[in-house]
Amino acid sequence: MPHLFQCQGCNQSLNWNETPLCLSCRNHFVLAPALCPFCGGLNCDQQKCSQPWSQHPAIRSYTAQYLAVGNCHQLLRKWKSSGGPSFDRIVFKSYTPPESVDAIVPIPQRLKRSFELGRSPAHAIANALSRDLKLPVVTAIRIRKRSLQRQALLRLQQRIETPQYFEPISEKLPSLGESVVLVDDFMTSGHTLRRAADVLNFHGISRIHVFCLGLRPKIGS
Repeated sequence: MPHLFQCQGCNQSLNWNETPLCLSCRNHFVLAPALCPFCGGLNCDQQKCSQPWSQHPAIRSYTAQYLAVGNCHQLLRKWKSSGGPSFDRIVFKSYTPPESVDAIVPIPQRLKRSFELGRSPAHAIANALSRDLKLPVVTAIRIRKRSLQRQALLRLQQRIETPQYFEPISEKLPSLGESVVLVDDFMTSGHTLRRAADVLNFHGISRIHVFCLGLRPKIGS
């Protein structure tokens, strides 16, 4: 039988029943270990957080599905622009928040970047979680117009010094309840997620659980 399909990860030929990823690419996904619930780091023991300065009063837990390293990182980047129902079924694993939550809030993305990728990865993740958890997806925050540069292009110190990056969508806030899952595609330092949590917490969201698809381990982690 001729090979009619290509692996979305490495582009090698596949039979129809192997699509969308070959076995080799499927085996490259690296599941992330449990993260510190206080700072989201990898190196904290159960008794003491190694980065107490990163703790946020409203964030109760951090969860990453994969370690975004090596081939796993490349596959997750492919998913951002080439995802679909078949690819999604391979990428997403079950997730249960540590406590009852009321809604799922995706980190917003600039329209230009969404157009480049063909979609918003954070919204795609939020929609996948919504199907599993039977919770509404609420776009409750947006990027401030004066924030001109993508956060992924800034160094950590620049991110810290950038003026408030997010603002609330006031008409959406009443539908959130008091506890939410805050969703993004990749996390490195967690600073973007903490700034989004600042806005939600200021407007009454007291318990926030962070979920990201991939964790980029910092150097030395």
